Amino acid sequence: MIDPIFFSLDGQRYVNACCPEHLAALIDHARSSWSIAELWFGRLCRASKQPGMRDADMDQLRARARLSPDDLEAALAWNAGQTEPMLTLPGGQILPLSR
Repeated sequence: MIDPIFFSLDGQRYVNACCPEHLAALIDHARSSWSIAELWFGRLCRASKQPGMRDADMDQLRARARLSPDDLEAALAWNAGQTEPMLTLPGGQILPLSR
């Protein structure tokens, strides 16, 4: 989960569980399906919507999202590997499916 405003809240999810066993099962499932590249892609999406980023190139978006060049590559690779990869970011920027 990407917080719309605060970087420090990225990756945190709120869940409801009926008992400790259910909570443990939810945590196990979340850990097994978690990908850091998905988090980085979410940060790239958030950066694309920020003021002044409409015509930004990937390096400008990368910097605004606080990603390293390697993080950006991993985020783009994660997106390209999805069944239906995004072709544009929420801010309208066209995504390369490979770099």
